[in-house]
Amino acid sequence: MTTELYIALVYVQTALSAVIAGLAFWKFTFRSTVVKLVGLAFLVGFISNLLAMVMNLIFKLNPNLPQSIYKIVYFCIIGLIYYYATGKRNKLVYNFFCVSFSVFAVINLLFIQKMQINSYTSILSAIIIIIYSIHYFYRLMIDLPTLNLHQLPMFWFNTAFLLFHSGALFLFVFTDYLVNVLNNNLLVYWGFHNILNIVVHLVVLIGLWIDLRNIKSPS
Repeated sequence: MTTELYIALVYVQTALSAVIAGLAFWKFTFRSTVVKLVGLAFLVGFISNLLAMVMNLIFKLNPNLPQSIYKIVYFCIIGLIYYYATGKRNKLVYNFFCVSFSVFAVINLLFIQKMQINSYTSILSAIIIIIYSIHYFYRLMIDLPTLNLHQLPMFWFNTAFLLFHSGALFLFVFTDYLVNVLNNNLLVYWGFHNILNIVVHLVVLIGLWIDLRNIKSPS
């Protein structure tokens, strides 16, 4: 994969994050808390990507700090999404994971992996969000709010989160090995990461389209 293609993928992903945030906030008063939080998560991702691109491409600085802050904010927003999506159950559990993950992410940034790729933080985040996703599908099967599950926006949001974090977990787990042992160029692997992320953005857009359609025809 060429550097130009990789950068193009980053631009596409960043633009899609902005589109998702815009669509999620459109007709704001009519949108559910879950949809608003999804929009917030992708807005934070859009801002984080912009900062990372400016720092890396223009100033040649390590974007680890804004990326680490993004991971903490994103993780806690995802926890809020699942808290509301599961009927405000297990508040203490989501709060515990948010606080514990934030502490671990800061410790990892300051004392463990420091300015290297903070793969440990990404691994922990991916594992917990995968657990959130599986638990949501379990609750969906138990509660069965509708026979047409594909008509639920959260079904698509959850599918997107599960797809992305399951696929990206492989990359995060083997990052150190690929770089330090095999001396591989991570461009190809991060290119895969961005392609996966673009697909995930498209899945989220399906959920937003269904949500907008439900607003227009609530019956």
